[in-house]
Amino acid sequence: GPELVTTVKKGVLATDIDIQTIQLKGNKDSNGEIEHTLVVKIEHISLNKRTYNSANLCDAWGRCDGERFELNLISSNSTNCTSSACNHSDVMEFNFSDEFLRGKINESGFTDGLTMKINRSRFSNKVNVPSAYLTGYLMIAQ
Repeated sequence: GPELVTTVKKGVLATDIDIQTIQLKGNKDSNGEIEHTLVVKIEHISLNKRTYNSANLCDAWGRCDGERFELNLISSNSTNCTSSACNHSDVMEFNFSDEFLRGKINESGFTDGLTMKINRSRFSNKVNVPSAYLTGYLMIAQ
């Protein structure tokens, strides 16, 4: 699917934003089953880089203590560093079965799409795959 970019305000300063880019990709395995990969890129400006370790599925009420997913960190870069901050970029992947993704789009309560809380040591980032994006992607991924 195409990339979807979202800006999330994280604090009071103008630089306290995260830029989240998501993209769903699908591949057929040797058995003909479709495997889906959610690629998430989180960019932020700060002195410290972040270490992400896992993610939890959130329910329709915003509780994020659901199913836990391991993440595959693809890259973690810091550029344009000054004495006070760097531009940090982390790219990670999450793998889902076709049955899981298609089941979530049909569950009541997931009308806002699929939301995950990506966990790091002290804080977390919520990432949402909107239902329109997910539905459009699944119509093509067959």
